[in-house]
Amino acid sequence: MGRNNTDADFDMLVDQHKAKVGAALNHVSATAMDICICVRKRPLFDKEYQSGEIDAVSSSNPKVVVH
Repeated sequence: MGRNNTDADFDMLVDQHKAKVGAALNHVSATAMDICICVRKRPLFDKEYQSGEIDAVSSSNPKVVVH
């Protein structure tokens, strides 16, 4: 692993969740929906990953999960 992970149990649970998430759905135009919520997230920077930060947000269209 090589990371200085401060919460290995939490990291393991997030990884387990990401492994069982199904494939993302195809994009649907905002005009075809009654409600459209947009979320933008960035991946962790290498420095954050190496210091043990955990990417606590999973996204797979149409779901976003904050762990």
